[in-house]
This record gives sequence, C-alpha cells and structure tokens, in this order.
Amino acid sequence: LIPTMETLLAGGIELYGQVVLCPGLNDGPVLEETMEVLSRYHPGLKAIAVVPLGLSAHREPDPLLREVTPEIAGGVLDTIGRFQENFLASHGTRFAFPGDEFFLRAGREIPGADYYEEFDQIEDGIGMIRNFAEQFDRGCGALSAGPPVLQRLALVTGRLLSDDLERFAALLRDRHRLDLRVVRVANDYLGRSITVAGLLAGRDVSAAIRKEAAGYPVAIPSEMVSRANGLLIDNYTPERVAEEAGVEELHVVDGAEGLLRLIGEGRCDEAGGGTYPHV
Repeated sequence: LIPTMETLLAGGIELYGQVVLCPGLNDGPVLEETMEVLSRYHPGLKAIAVVPLGLSAHREPDPLLREVTPEIAGGVLDTIGRFQENFLASHGTRFAFPGDEFFLRAGREIPGADYYEEFDQIEDGIGMIRNFAEQFDRGCGALSAGPPVLQRLALVTGRLLSDDLERFAALLRDRHRLDLRVVRVANDYLGRSITVAGLLAGRDVSAAIRKEAAGYPVAIPSEMVSRANGLLIDNYTPERVAEEAGVEELHVVDGAEGLLRLIGEGRCDEAGGGTYPHV
C-alpha cells in the first residue's frame, strides 16, 4: 500500500487510513510499527482509525482470527494512548484514533470532545458516541422551549449503543413525560457478534420492530441507510422495513440533532433522511 499512498500524496490528495485490528496478527509491536511508519506521511495522511475486527457468522473457520476481548481492547487503548502523546508533541495531532468499540469492550469511559479533534473519521465509528452526546446536550435546550410534537416513539439501534441510547431516552422520559421505547436489534443477517447499527439488515430491523414496538412510530439511525442508493445492507428500502414491521410511520434520523428535531417538531431534517409512511 505504501507506493500507492505515496503516489496519491504526491498528487496532492489528502488521505485517511483505517487499521482493522486483528488480535495476534497486527496488534502489539505490529500496531506500534504501523502507527510509527504511517505517521511519517502526515500531514498528507491526515489521521488513521484503528477499529476492531468484526467476525461474520457465515465465514469459514479460521484459527488465526479471533474476537477482541475486553483485555485486548484495553491493551490496544493503552498502546494507542502512548503514541498519541508523542504524536501531539511532534505533529500537533493525536493522529491515531481508536474506534468507540474499544472503549465499550474495555469498559472505559468515552473521551471528551477535544480528544476527537475535528471528528474527521466519525463514519468509521471514531467519536460517534461522544458526538451524539454533544448533540443531545445542545438539542435538549431547544426541546425544552415547547411541548414535543411526538409523545411516543420507538428508537431502533444495534446492541453496541443500546445502553447509551437507553440513558438518553430515560432523560427525555423524565423531563418531558415521553413514551420512548429502545429497540435493540440483534444482527442475525451477519452474525450476532456484529453489534453496530450501521451493519443491521432490514429484515432484522423489521422483525425486531414488529416484535417490540407494535403501534409505535419508529426512528432508525441514518447510518443504517446508504447515502449512495438509499438501501440497507440487505437491499431493503426504509419503505419495505416499515411495511414488513407493520408500522404507520418510520423516520430515518441523523444523529441526536435529527432525533430531537423529530420529537420536538415532528419532522426530520432533509440532510439526515426522511419519513416513510406505510400505507
């Protein structure tokens, strides 16, 4: 990859990198070498994301590939943290950023907003939780200005962020007496070890809604829906999800701001998605 990177950088193209962390293969000293070598290409190479390996349930058995355990996740965070301190001193940026999953798996607090600098790789799962929390805090003030339009809503997410979303829902229940239900969707399409919302299939989403949120208007995160073609990972459209789930209205919302706008005004912002009635 290095010659290709050098060609692109020589042409004035800014790059971002992603390291898929495979325990026993490219963690430990290999990860250290990777960060050190790639940092030499900064600032053309703006930053790198380090994300955990995700194992599909449908893959052929491979003894070389194994899950990222809490202990491994903690070790990865410690390694990256040491290098971040050096990069801040030498490059003025942390440069290497671990995915949110590492913090969750290691049972550690999600860092503050400053840690993620410009949130440049948020779509790789770098700072997504913190960004949601920041949006939520900002938007709650506006929501308090008047009575919410939607009094009941089902919030769909993957298992990874379900506890965090439940905490946000609890705050809204207490402050505004809303009937909010968090629907945790297990990923049977790819395998239950895949827990991020962005890789949920429409068939799993619709089945979970049908089982746990019958009669509720539903909000799903925009990460589930491709910006390129408007489809979920198994080629379901949001309309098909709504139809198979048997719900009257399904909303695609972009982050906490989109969710709070939906609750407060009964609409989604145009940039974040849309509303799909089931007729």
